[in-house]
Amino acid sequence: GPVVVAVLTHYLAPVLVAFAAPWLLGERRSARAIWASPVILAGLALVIGPSDARLAWVTALLGAASAVCYAGLVIFSKRAATAWSPLGVTALHAPVSLVVVLATLGSSALPTRLDTGLAVMVLGSLICGLTAVLIFNAGLRTVPAHLAGVLTYLEPLVAAGVGIVWMNQPLSGAAAAGAALMLAGGVFVAREKR
Repeated sequence: GPVVVAVLTHYLAPVLVAFAAPWLLGERRSARAIWASPVILAGLALVIGPSDARLAWVTALLGAASAVCYAGLVIFSKRAATAWSPLGVTALHAPVSLVVVLATLGSSALPTRLDTGLAVMVLGSLICGLTAVLIFNAGLRTVPAHLAGVLTYLEPLVAAGVGIVWMNQPLSGAAAAGAALMLAGGVFVAREKR
């Protein structure tokens, strides 16, 4: 399905975190996160741009399911971070993920040979995957879940920036306006008094 639909529905996760954190974690409800989430979603839509493909409902449902799973990960990682180290929290989902991947893909999920490509993938996973998740889980110890959720909107903004700077992709006026909305929404939420 269309990437735009997948990304926009996946980024329902921060909205879900903002609404669920008070109920599941006992955190104070953040009016700023609730107000900023639709503004940031509108900015995200502007950054991504229009889709040439027609709306695919299966893609939208899978993207929304991904959002629910990611929101659950943030909420339960926040709860686990009170008792476990960032590495311990990170390790909690690894066995479950391994079982799901192997059950879904079987032996095709395993590398067919040990070569440079596999080494590069493992190194990239350690740097971009494990290190990033450790930093995220360390931050969850001190940051309210709704703020962590809303700040994840910076992820597609950073991806767009990488595309512009390192891949020479053009930046439209609408995308620039969307980026400004996303940054403004993130700053608005981050400046809320705790």
